[in-house]
Amino acid sequence: MPGDLFYIKSIDRLGRNYDEIQNQWRILTKERCVDVAVIDMPLLDTRRHKDLLGTLIADIVLHLLSFVAQNERENIRQRQAEGIVAAKARGVSFGRPIKSYGNVAICRCQRCLSRQV
Repeated sequence: MPGDLFYIKSIDRLGRNYDEIQNQWRILTKERCVDVAVIDMPLLDTRRHKDLLGTLIADIVLHLLSFVAQNERENIRQRQAEGIVAAKARGVSFGRPIKSYGNVAICRCQRCLSRQV
């Protein structure tokens, strides 16, 4: 709604990648006419510097920070994948531990599956 103010801690919270961040910014500022204040980056406060130069600087900073956010997420994914490979090589098992149900439960399941119950 025009006149509303949207506070966000960091620009990378708007989306998971460059395109999502850019798209959400456009929706908020252009389509919904909402002012956005990024707490970590005062240059991206749309309440200030509404002249042409201020808009240009905000757009440049937005594009740069969006790129950095996407690049960091890709680095995190790569490091995570490398860690998983290393852990599997060490024999670490992932997921939920296998639960033993005992012989009684297995017999009941087998009877149920063979339709004897």
